[in-house]
Amino acid sequence: EVLNGNGRVGEATQLSSFLNRQLATVKHIDNARDFQYKYTKIVDWKGSYDNSLQLAKLISIDPQHIISYDRKSKPIDITIVLGHDWNPGLLELLNND
Repeated sequence: EVLNGNGRVGEATQLSSFLNRQLATVKHIDNARDFQYKYTKIVDWKGSYDNSLQLAKLISIDPQHIISYDRKSKPIDITIVLGHDWNPGLLELLNND
């Protein structure tokens, strides 16, 4: 799941498309409850910190912004909330590698 937490149109869709091409199936794209997220967050719902860390490295997110839970019944594994620190130009660089 990718949520827009910064209010900039299209960024969640761009990241979702990139992730779908790379390694993941993004099942849901939406706005976060508000657009006041200063930092991009990775919410690991299943307690799979190693997977979240790998994702953080892939999209250049500081690992201190990973929030990990152990909610095995949650229907999704990971939520990414794009914050104001998100650099959409990063995807262009990654796509060219």
